[in-house]
Amino acid sequence: MVTQRTHPKLALISTALFLTDAAADHHQPATAIPPAALAAGGSLVLSAPGMSADLQIPFIPSAASSLPLVTAELHHGETTHCRDEGTHAAEWLETFLGLPVRLLRKDTETVRELDPLHTPARELFVSEPQTALADGYPFLILSDASVADLNVRLAARNAPAVTLHNFRPNIFISSPSPYFEETFFAIAISQHELYINSRCVRCVLPNNDPQTGLPHKKEPLATLMSYRRVDPGAKWTPCLGVNATHRDAGWSVRVGDVVSVTRSGDFHHRDGVWRGGREPVPVGGGGGGDKEDADGGDDQKRLAAAHVTPPAVSAFVRVSPIVYPVVALAVVVAARFLMAS
Repeated sequence: MVTQRTHPKLALISTALFLTDAAADHHQPATAIPPAALAAGGSLVLSAPGMSADLQIPFIPSAASSLPLVTAELHHGETTHCRDEGTHAAEWLETFLGLPVRLLRKDTETVRELDPLHTPARELFVSEPQTALADGYPFLILSDASVADLNVRLAARNAPAVTLHNFRPNIFISSPSPYFEETFFAIAISQHELYINSRCVRCVLPNNDPQTGLPHKKEPLATLMSYRRVDPGAKWTPCLGVNATHRDAGWSVRVGDVVSVTRSGDFHHRDGVWRGGREPVPVGGGGGGDKEDADGGDDQKRLAAAHVTPPAVSAFVRVSPIVYPVVALAVVVAARFLMAS
């Protein structure tokens, strides 16, 4: 796999989603994405500096186009099945990147399971908990207050400021204080719940300037290392933002939606606090999964560990969904794969 970690020029590929307006029989840029958008048609459009034309990838391949099934090697050597988008898409990306690549989409019939250490009990989910081609989880949540606090610290070190785009969240929220999102174990958007899997550990990718595609030698990673090594399960790696998984599918997230915090606590741990249980529990504070001791103690520990916030007094934030390149698509370098996140 090749990502922005080694090929920062990927940051310059921008995207737009165009949805089919069935009544007018044409495409319009998407400001809200309805649940039925995929079935209705439309396309993902990639653009990049210096390219003479954009690349359009239809949501639904044409009947004449049979996308071959291939096995993709992803992050940390994990594999999953994908569909090859063909020669035209590959040539567009090869021209921009200067690499022999293929463009893939994840096969919809293939389930890419989540890490069981960071995933709640299967029975809590309406739809199968899984992700596409991201490193680990379908959502990354980050707050404006966290980015603002980091920028204060960067300014004190005469380092360049960053934006949310350095960190590539697909849900960006406003919050009352920095790192407030790290207290979430479950949130609800439009009455649909998302479970928070873990803190997001950070690599060198945020050092890439999303405007130039060039990496900074040290920042913001050096500053993050100075004060954000906060997870006892990842002592040598800074954290910013949290990973999340949706309980059910078939609903939309819109800019301006209100997010209600339904479970909260202060014990996120990269060794895993869910471990297949119905409630999170501190590491070392009880067993995992559905195991119980004779008096049901593990369930009681889980319930005591995670504070369930009553809806009437929920904390509220504003949400902005962000679309990044290659959310459900990957680029292949020889037998390896290139992803934008």
